[in-house]
Amino acid sequence: MRSIALALTLVACRAPVAANEPTRRGGELRALLVVHPLDRDGHAYILACVRRDHGAATRIDARTCAPLLRDVRLELVADGKRVPVTAGAIGVGYPCPDGEPHEPFVGVSGLPPDVDRGFVVTAGMIEVEPGDAILATIMAKHGPFPDKRPRSMQHPERVPVAATFDIDGDGVADVVTERLGGYALYDAAGDIISTIGCVYG
Repeated sequence: MRSIALALTLVACRAPVAANEPTRRGGELRALLVVHPLDRDGHAYILACVRRDHGAATRIDARTCAPLLRDVRLELVADGKRVPVTAGAIGVGYPCPDGEPHEPFVGVSGLPPDVDRGFVVTAGMIEVEPGDAILATIMAKHGPFPDKRPRSMQHPERVPVAATFDIDGDGVADVVTERLGGYALYDAAGDIISTIGCVYG
C-alpha cells in the first residue's frame, strides 16, 4: 500500500499545474510564445516569461523559462479560439531565411494542422485592450512602421498590433506587433521587452 501511495504521489507531482496555481518553485508562471509562420516544425518562440508572486512580477530569461513550461498548462490563441497544447522538447532556432539559431523555442504538441501562426500562452492569460494612450506612446517612441510591401499597401502611421495580453497579471496590456515576420513585445511604457524573427518580404 505504501508503494502505491508513493507512486500516486509522484504522478501527482508531475501533472501540469494551472497558470493561476503556484509552481513547485513558488509563484505563478506566466509566458507568451509565438508560433511563427516560417517555422513548420511545431516550435513556439518565447517572447516573455514572468513569475508572479505576492502581487509582484519578476521577468525570467527565455532559456531559463523554456523547461519550466513543461509544468504548466498552455493554450494556443489563434483565429479567435483557444486550444489546449503541451510543451515538449526545447531548443534554439531562428524562424527566418538567414541568420544563426539563437532564439529559444519550445516544441508544442496539439497544434491544429491548419494553424501556421498564433500565440501560445499560459492557460488563463487574458487579452486586454491596449487603449489609445499606449499605442500613441509606442508610435512616438518607435514609429513609423514601414515594411517591405508595396508602398500602397503600407500604413506606417499605424502600430501593427498583432495581439495584446496581460502578461504581468496587473490588468495592463502588453502589446505585440508583427511586421512581415518580425514580432516585438512592448510594455505599458511603450518600451520593447523582446523581439522574435525578422522583417522579410
